[in-house]
Amino acid sequence: QQQVRKSLNFAMTTWDIEIPVKFKPAWVDNVIPDITISFSGTDKLFIDSPSVLAYAYFPTPDSTYSGKVVFNDKYIWDYLGNGIKASDALAK
Repeated sequence: QQQVRKSLNFAMTTWDIEIPVKFKPAWVDNVIPDITISFSGTDKLFIDSPSVLAYAYFPTPDSTYSGKVVFNDKYIWDYLGNGIKASDALAK
């Protein structure tokens, strides 16, 4: 979980530099987040389209899907964005 938080912090900081939006993790202040990030391999979209790596919805106040970001956990995600050798995949 620490590595996931570190990865997400790195991604949000990178976005923060590029766009005029300030990100703050909800676990800091225990508030309801505008964006939620999760990992799933049992999501219907990933089952129907296994090549989909992730999907997201823009945050809006009037949608049940608002701000939802879901990553396919059937794929190996590297913290630094590097490729992973197939021989190393099982160990990770």
